[in-house]
Amino acid sequence: MSIPARLYWLTVACIAVIYLALGTLNTVRLPAINGPDEGDHLQYVKVLRDQRQLPVLPRFVQPGQEALSAEQAQHPPLYYAILAVASYALPPLETPFTQRALKFVSLLMGLGGLWALALCARRMWPEDLLTGLAATASLAFLPMFWVMTSLINNSAGSLLAGGLALLALQKALSDEQIRPGRWFWAGLVVALGMMMKITAAWLVPVLVVAIWARWRREPERKWQQLWAMVWPVALPLLVIVGGWLLRNLMCFSEIMPERVLGRQYLPAGIFTLLFMEPAEASFAGRLLLFVFFVTIPLSLVTPFWLLRTAMTHWLAYAAFLAYALPALLALLVQGVRRRVELLAQPSARQGLLLACLPGVLAAWVIALTAVMHDWNTGLYAGRYMVDAAPACALLWAAGMQKLLPAPKTRLVGMIVWLGALLAVSVWVHAFMFRFFAAIPTG
Repeated sequence: MSIPARLYWLTVACIAVIYLALGTLNTVRLPAINGPDEGDHLQYVKVLRDQRQLPVLPRFVQPGQEALSAEQAQHPPLYYAILAVASYALPPLETPFTQRALKFVSLLMGLGGLWALALCARRMWPEDLLTGLAATASLAFLPMFWVMTSLINNSAGSLLAGGLALLALQKALSDEQIRPGRWFWAGLVVALGMMMKITAAWLVPVLVVAIWARWRREPERKWQQLWAMVWPVALPLLVIVGGWLLRNLMCFSEIMPERVLGRQYLPAGIFTLLFMEPAEASFAGRLLLFVFFVTIPLSLVTPFWLLRTAMTHWLAYAAFLAYALPALLALLVQGVRRRVELLAQPSARQGLLLACLPGVLAAWVIALTAVMHDWNTGLYAGRYMVDAAPACALLWAAGMQKLLPAPKTRLVGMIVWLGALLAVSVWVHAFMFRFFAAIPTG
């Protein structure tokens, strides 16, 4: 369906207004501190603002350094540094006004990621802007997206980086000639995203597959052409992220210091399933599969740590499959049919979609890894996967395009699917408001 560019951006603006409305309602109607570990994230900002030093996990604090203690100090500092700078123009961090103002900074980061995805989708489907709008709306209306970006939580910074990284990769893949500068910017955005939140590492396999896809389009496929993409991507990752990890190793003798010790799901590693008693291994394996295939997907879509009190897993899972499965199956069938073309010489659009697939899988594995390190996160592990929501949005929109090839049918389908997602978002906010309103404040 042909949509004028002006109408496209006007519709994107309306989608953005809905996103901002949902996030703002979440910010002003709920308690100032209400999200997962939100007070601990605020403490990180406080240390940066007041001490002008990086915080330290409580188990590493030395005598006389108590002011540097922060429960979330294992995270990289970029997101918190942005909030600390913004806080200088605000009253003390303990005031609800300042806490809500910092939530708006996160909300603006989410808006930036949403706008970058809209631009990326427009460039991917210039002849079918309806599909681009579907990708944009499916991200904006995803409850977990606007919930996590309306909190003091570094997922907002990671989601901003995710949208920008996909846009940078789309531009790099679309060039007729390999331009190292384009690939440098893609690598830089990913590196900065990982300095927002290390779970942005889901973008690393996206970079790898994107480089492979672009190299496959070269007639001669020389190694020099491959190297012209690899080194600009690797340089910022090695310098920025590698420098951060090296600093951790030098200061704490750990590359990634763990906040919580003693809550590992399987302390000796997942392979210990093979050596357990049959009954124990069966129980642990079933629980792990349940987390991987049920809890993680559901808490990717919604803040299921709250909603699990209002609906059963299987009712929520049925709704999730009704929304996502048709598009994903259509995309898979199309991929199998065109596998020769995809593997031999993928187009820029095909290359980016191919790159998104291992990225989403990597985010899934990262969420499972979080559970393995702290079984408590199994209740809401999907929030460690929500960073990959921009890639999920592109894949879902591409699948809907294949599922409903007729433009008018696709328009109706998009209205039904996205209308249902928006209705879920409204219900989620209403439930969260009732949930917190029922908590005594005295």
